[in-house]
Amino acid sequence: MLFLWVYLGGLSSIFAQQVLLQGFYWDYPKTGQGYNWSDTLKSKAPELSAAGFTHIWFPPFAGNGNKSGGYDPKDLFIGQNSTQTSLGTKQEIKDMVATFMANNLKPVGDMVYNHRDGGNPEANNAVKEYMLFYAGRNDGFCPGTSYKSPFPSDRVRMIIPIGGSTGLGTGTYYVSIGSRSGGYVGKKIMFFATTTKAGGGQAWEFVNGCSPRNTAITVSNDIAASGAEYVANLKQGYWNTFDFTNDIDEFKITLNATDFNATGDTLVIQAINLCGDYTDHRISKIWYTGQNTDIANPSNWNSAAYKVQFQTYTDFTGLPSGRGGSNWKSFRPNWNEGGASTTGGATTTCLGPQWSMQSLDYFYDYDHNQAMARDTLIAWTKWAYDELNVRGLRMDAIKHFEANFIGKMLTEMYNSNKIPDLVVGEWYGQENPAIQNWVADVNASMSAAARGAIKPKVFDFALRDALKQACDNGADARNAFYNSFRDARGMSGFNLATFVNNHDFRSSNQTFGDALIWKNPILAYAYILTNNQLGVPTVFYPDYYGYPAHNTTYGSDTYSFDYHPTGLQPLKKEIDQLLQIQKRFINGSQTVHYLNHYGGALNPVPSPNFYQKGKHWRSLIYQLDSTGSAGKREVIVAINFDDDSLKVNHLIANTSRYPAGTKFTDILQKSSTFMTATDAQNRIFISLPPKSYTVYIQGEAPCFGYSLTRKLSSGNILKFESPDTISASNSLENGANIKYDASKKILLNPGFKVDSGAIFEAFIDGCGGEK
Repeated sequence: MLFLWVYLGGLSSIFAQQVLLQGFYWDYPKTGQGYNWSDTLKSKAPELSAAGFTHIWFPPFAGNGNKSGGYDPKDLFIGQNSTQTSLGTKQEIKDMVATFMANNLKPVGDMVYNHRDGGNPEANNAVKEYMLFYAGRNDGFCPGTSYKSPFPSDRVRMIIPIGGSTGLGTGTYYVSIGSRSGGYVGKKIMFFATTTKAGGGQAWEFVNGCSPRNTAITVSNDIAASGAEYVANLKQGYWNTFDFTNDIDEFKITLNATDFNATGDTLVIQAINLCGDYTDHRISKIWYTGQNTDIANPSNWNSAAYKVQFQTYTDFTGLPSGRGGSNWKSFRPNWNEGGASTTGGATTTCLGPQWSMQSLDYFYDYDHNQAMARDTLIAWTKWAYDELNVRGLRMDAIKHFEANFIGKMLTEMYNSNKIPDLVVGEWYGQENPAIQNWVADVNASMSAAARGAIKPKVFDFALRDALKQACDNGADARNAFYNSFRDARGMSGFNLATFVNNHDFRSSNQTFGDALIWKNPILAYAYILTNNQLGVPTVFYPDYYGYPAHNTTYGSDTYSFDYHPTGLQPLKKEIDQLLQIQKRFINGSQTVHYLNHYGGALNPVPSPNFYQKGKHWRSLIYQLDSTGSAGKREVIVAINFDDDSLKVNHLIANTSRYPAGTKFTDILQKSSTFMTATDAQNRIFISLPPKSYTVYIQGEAPCFGYSLTRKLSSGNILKFESPDTISASNSLENGANIKYDASKKILLNPGFKVDSGAIFEAFIDGCGGEK
C-alpha cells in the first residue's frame, strides 16, 4: 500500500464547516482585577466571523467569585443582571452573546456538570456514615483497587453544639483520631479546633500550599492513645503524623466558661490533609468529662447519643438567583433517596480511584442518578439556552460522570426545541475504548429523534499528543495518522473535535505532554485546519492573538505564566489563511488520502516516491479529494516538522483522473516553486524549508486572498484573482507578465517592485471577471 485513503461514503462534511475558537485561557484577566473579558470577546466578534469561525467558546460563567476561573460553579443561574461574574455582569454576558449572534457566531457555553462549590455548611449524614464505616475498607469490587477511597478531609468539618440546652459545655474533650483501616502510616493531618466565641478561624490559616506554616505546631513525638494526650489550644493548628499501624492520637481540648457563648455555641473540629494526600482518618471517640461519657462512639452514630455533626459545604439554597437550590443529597456519597446509584450511595460508592468516574477530584461531585441533581442541571442548561442564548455546549470533565445523564439532558433539550448545534465533551486522556464507549452510551440514552439532530463529540487528545510530540520532541509526525481517535481508533469525525492547545496545559516543562506546544504550533494548526475528516477544529485564543508575557500583572495579582511559550508571534494571519483555504477549497471533500502513510511507521518508503532531502517520517503529506468539495479541485497539503528542509518527488492519489502534466499551485508560496506538475510517474515535486507547510491547489492560480511575497521571474505569465484583497510585497523581474485582480482592493506594500521589461496590470474586477 502506497498510501491510506479514508472515505465518508455519501455523507456531507457537516463538521468541517464548523470552526471553534476557545475564547479564553487559564488566568485570563477577571472583573475582580479591573478587567471585562466579555467586552474583549465582544469586540473581536466581527473579525472572528469574517475570518471563518462559526462558534466561540466563552469561559464558564457560574464560578465562585469575580476572580474565579469558573470551574468552581456556585450560583448556576448567576443572580441578577447586575451580578458580577469573572467575565462581566450577567447583563454584559448577554450583550456579548447578542453580539456573537449578530455576527453569525454561535456562543458555546462551558458547562460544568460534574461538580459544585461554595455552598453553606450543612449536616451530612451520608458523609458521616461513609467516613466512620467505609473509607479505606476493602470491599473487593472497587474499580482499579479494592479499597474505598477516603472522603476528602478538606471538604468536611465536625461540629459539636455546646451551651444552651445541649448539656455540653465546660470541661475537657478528649478527641481520639486515627485511620479507620489502621493504615496510612507516616501520613499527616492538620488538627484544629475553635468555637464561635473564640473567634472562629480554620485549619487553612496554618497551611501554606502543601506544607504547614511556621505558625503551626509540629507534634514531633507520637501521642499515646491514652495517658499521654496532647493538649490542644483553641485556634491553633497542630501538624500531626500517624506513626504506626492502628495509631490513635488523642488531643485534649479544655473549654472554660469564657471560651463559648453559654446560650449556644459550636465547637468546631477540623482534621485536614494537604494537597489531596487524603487519609481515612476518623474521630473514633470523644470522652467528655462534663458527663463522663463518650459522645462520639461510632456504634451510636445514628442516635441522639452521638453528638458530632459532619458538615459539608453543600447547601446551595437561598442563592441570589433564587434558583438551582440543592443539598447534600445531590452529591456523592448520598443515601439514594432520589434514585438508585452504585456510584453515589454511601454504602456502595468507592469515591475512587483518582481521576475516575467515582472519584472526588473536584469540589463536591454530583450524583446524576439523584433527581435533585439531574433536574437542576437540566433546568440550568435550558436556562442557558433561553436566557444567555447559548447554542453550543462544551462539557467539562465528562469522564467523571455517567454518559446517560448527557443523553437524557440532550433528549430533554430536543423535546423542548432547544437544540444545541455543537456538543463536545472534555475527556482528558486517551483511554479507548472508554472514550468511544462514552459516545456510544450517550447516543444509546438519547431518543431516536434527538440522536438524529445532535451529534455528541469529544476532543481528540490522542491526535493532540501526536502533534505535540512532533512539534516539540522530534517524534514521527505520522503518528497523527497512526494514533488519532478517528484514523487509528475507529471513531467518526462527526463525533470529534480537534485542538492544538487549551487552558488545561500548564506544565512549565515544554517537553511534557501536559505542556502547551512551544515550537511552531502553526504546523499542528495546518493539519487540523486542512483535514476536514478529523472533526471540528478548535483554535486557542493565545495562539491566535498572542500569549501574555511571563510575570503579567492583572490588578493586584501577578501571574508567572512560566508555562506560556516565549518568542511566539500571534498566528492570526496564518490561521486566517488556512481558514480561507478550508472554506474555499476543502469543505465538503469526502475523502482524504494519506500519501506518506506507507502502511505503518516501520515500513520503508515505497517506489516511485523519492526523497532527495529530508525525513519521510518527519512530514505529513496528504490529499483531499475534489469530489464534493467547495473548490472542485484536488488539494495536496505538505507539512515539514523537521529541522532539515524537505525535497521529495511524491506519488499522488487519483492518478487516473490526473495524468502527467497536471498542474498544482502553491497558493501560500512557501515551496521553492510557485507551480508544480505531475511527472510521468504521477509524482509532484514538493520542496519546503524546515518547520514549514504549504497547500497545493490543482490547476492554475485559483481565486484566493493572496499575500504575495515571492519573486516572480522571467517567463512567468500569471493572473492572481481575489474575492477581496490582494496584498503584494514581491518583485516582478524582467520578462514576467503578471495581473492582479481583486474585487475590493490591491495593496502594493513596501518591497513591491516591477523591473524594467516586466508587464504588470492591476484591476478591481474580482474573481471570474473579464479583465
